[in-house]
Amino acid sequence: MNRLPPIKNPNDLKTMFKQIQEEHKELKFFVYGTYADLIAASRSDMKYPCLMLETPNDVYNDNGADYILRGFESAFIVLLTQDRDDNRQELEAKAGEIAEDILARLHMESIEYMDFHYRIDGARAELIDPMTQDNDVGYRVEFKIQRVGGVEHNPEKWN
Repeated sequence: MNRLPPIKNPNDLKTMFKQIQEEHKELKFFVYGTYADLIAASRSDMKYPCLMLETPNDVYNDNGADYILRGFESAFIVLLTQDRDDNRQELEAKAGEIAEDILARLHMESIEYMDFHYRIDGARAELIDPMTQDNDVGYRVEFKIQRVGGVEHNPEKWN
């Protein structure tokens, strides 16, 4: 398992989740895009279980310091496909287990390396059942990550 990269922009977040998919022993495929894109994506090339990352939103927070905190709000989806003979509850449980694996990894990395701060407080997970006309099931987990560094006023940029 390799260390996750520092997060400075949306592409870093995408790279980080691609690395998570590649390093998790059960995740077979990675998709990135808006929620609508992910729902409409062609399933013919997908391998399951699949990790999907929604395009993040930038968020800014004031913590009382001399700079503004920068971060992202986004969501990831762990998606499994349901064959006719599959037990839906078992698939839902498996998707939830993989989602918790990812949450635990983000939490551990943010504590151990401090290259980003993953905020577990307020993370929401919701069961998606079925997610698509293909009868896929999964978990969608919303999260917040604070980027490295902040936004500071630079007087040299003003008249």
